[in-house]
Amino acid sequence: QNSTLGAGPESWTTVTLRNLPTEYTRGMLLELLDAQGLRGRYDFAHLPVDVRTQAPLGFAFVNFLCPADAMMCRERLQGFKAWAVPSPKECVVAWGAPQHQGLAANIERYRNTPLMRALVPEDRKPLLLVGGVPAPFPGPTRKGGNKRSGAGTGAGAGVGGGGRRGGAAVPRRWTE
Repeated sequence: QNSTLGAGPESWTTVTLRNLPTEYTRGMLLELLDAQGLRGRYDFAHLPVDVRTQAPLGFAFVNFLCPADAMMCRERLQGFKAWAVPSPKECVVAWGAPQHQGLAANIERYRNTPLMRALVPEDRKPLLLVGGVPAPFPGPTRKGGNKRSGAGTGAGAGVGGGGRRGGAAVPRRWTE
């Protein structure tokens, strides 16, 4: 995937969707993308939420398979306001930060974060898709990583493992 910092926007694949209704869930985001003809064209989606309130922060990160798919997203969602919930907001589609372009960069951004702990609900974590189907997120690469037990995210992933390490506070937002 395109994660080269020297590459320009013409080769970028990661977008930030802004001004999403704060009532939106990750499932609603995926339904929106699919309804706009983008099903199977993206391999990563993340709708950050506030840890304390569990409320979405009103933006999302989506990585597309190729720059043309990212441009299609922009064409279809820029100015979008036919939300599944009542909202006056208009969607703004912007490029993700240069250092977070491409699937590999997005995986590296999140794989060692507390967000990936087993105790975090699955719908609050970044979603990896392979062939349009949810796939297990790669495990941590650093010793201690994110303190989740095992690399899987399937049944039983929320039991055991995780928790606070050395009394460190959980970050307020799961976006880092």
